[in-house]
Amino acid sequence: MHCIKTTIKIIVVTFLLGFIPVSKATSFVSSVVEYHPGSGFGVEFGSGLGFTNTLSVIGEPSRETPGEWGGEVNPFSPPYLADQLLSIGEGGYVTLTFNQPVFNSPNNPYGLDFILYGNAGFNITNGDYSGGGVTDGSVFGSDASTASVWVSEDNQNYFLLDQKKSPKVDGYFPIDGQGEFSLPVNPATLPSDFAEADMEQIRRLYQGAGGGAGYDLDWAEGTPRLRSIRYIKVMVESGKIELDGASIVAPLVNSNWTSLAEDFSKHPMDDGDWDIFGETQLFEWDQAEERLAVNWDSRLSNSYFYIPFGSKISRHENFSVKF
Repeated sequence: MHCIKTTIKIIVVTFLLGFIPVSKATSFVSSVVEYHPGSGFGVEFGSGLGFTNTLSVIGEPSRETPGEWGGEVNPFSPPYLADQLLSIGEGGYVTLTFNQPVFNSPNNPYGLDFILYGNAGFNITNGDYSGGGVTDGSVFGSDASTASVWVSEDNQNYFLLDQKKSPKVDGYFPIDGQGEFSLPVNPATLPSDFAEADMEQIRRLYQGAGGGAGYDLDWAEGTPRLRSIRYIKVMVESGKIELDGASIVAPLVNSNWTSLAEDFSKHPMDDGDWDIFGETQLFEWDQAEERLAVNWDSRLSNSYFYIPFGSKISRHENFSVKF
């Protein structure tokens, strides 16, 4: 084992401007860790194929439905094919994971951290199915069900999101393929707000969002405030649900400079700012020398000592790191 010890002094300065989208390549579900369909899961109309293909929830949620009878996915026309949806019946569950952390960020719109997408759609009440439909705010495709959402950083310790605060899985808001999937709809928007709304008015209420149900990691029960998670488990106690995917919410940040200086004169973990990802034994604070001892071991998986800012920086923003 090759070991070195080094003194680290860090100044980080970042400039963040406006709406920062999470990378399209990493803001969606990267894999399905575990899936049990349960009983009474959904099937495709006509073919009878079960909505049991786990690939359907990986990557970006549906923007179009393929095939002769397909077209744009919008709040009146949600996804409905077997390769677009994953269904969970009574007693079933699915565990989703992302290849980057889902941060609990106060900079996220409405404080929401991730979004689950289903296949509910607005009912058309004026009989116009050719593009001029109007809704009363009621939806179809949102089955009578009871489901719970659990979150975890390590796929071992899971925390239930408060069901009194959590929106119904596979309910509001119907998905819109023209919207931004890393932006949630304002959760204060009510079904009555959509009364007599056509497509243009619905999208005005969505304010550029892609629909879905937004969740806040602050709702996790039985734990101090979670900084981040990588796993989401949805369990169905009764009925059934359908999922089209999930996304990480991108933070909204005003133009500002943020700086941080650390000289390790005191234990860096005391204030709760620093965190460790991976092997905790690789990092040790040296009180006498006021430094961080870092053991480098190529046999171990990647680990890092970091401060979660809760913001993603894209190639369009400027930042600097000084040691």
